[in-house]
Amino acid sequence: MYSEVLAFIPSGTSREDSILMSQNYIRNWITKKLLLHKAIENLSEQEKNIHKQVEDYRTSLLIHKYKQKLIAQKLQAEIRAQDIENYYEANKQNFILTTPVVKAIFFIIPKSASNIKEVKKWFRSEEVKDLEKLEEYCITNAKKFDDFEHKWIESKYLINLFPPSSGELEKEILSLKYIEKEDEENLYFLKIQEICKEQEIAPVDYVRDEIILI
Repeated sequence: MYSEVLAFIPSGTSREDSILMSQNYIRNWITKKLLLHKAIENLSEQEKNIHKQVEDYRTSLLIHKYKQKLIAQKLQAEIRAQDIENYYEANKQNFILTTPVVKAIFFIIPKSASNIKEVKKWFRSEEVKDLEKLEEYCITNAKKFDDFEHKWIESKYLINLFPPSSGELEKEILSLKYIEKEDEENLYFLKIQEICKEQEIAPVDYVRDEIILI
């Protein structure tokens, strides 16, 4: 645990910030262990059967890492951005999505956290200053904070971040911009910034690595 905390804190961080980050990391670690214990106790065998989801996620991660390794090893000359755009425009029909992808912000905060009313206001605001306040708040208070604003991610992975009793999240992600859920202990927030649906042409930055490999 000690080595994990040290690795989590960036070098050069002040003593005060290091203490806050350490406390937050340890609190999150303890919370995850407690939630896992409760999940094992209270979920049915069918609900705990997540092997396929885990395997799908593992497969995607391995493929992504392999693509990155190929790019690092094989590319000797820089490929111009315009070359990528040209190939994409000429071959768009080869990049049809088989699953929705989104750009989004996701975070979890405990119900016991302070300023929840303000958090909900910042969450639904498009003002830069409010988004900055939300990010600052999440860094020190959120149990989990994932910023996918600048990176496309498959919507099914976001669904797995919510508690099992969250309703028809798959449909909500396709139709709503702001999604709020809760369980006994936590509040879950998902803000959809952009979305490309199944059977639509994939965004160029989502298939950029694939085009480079081609």
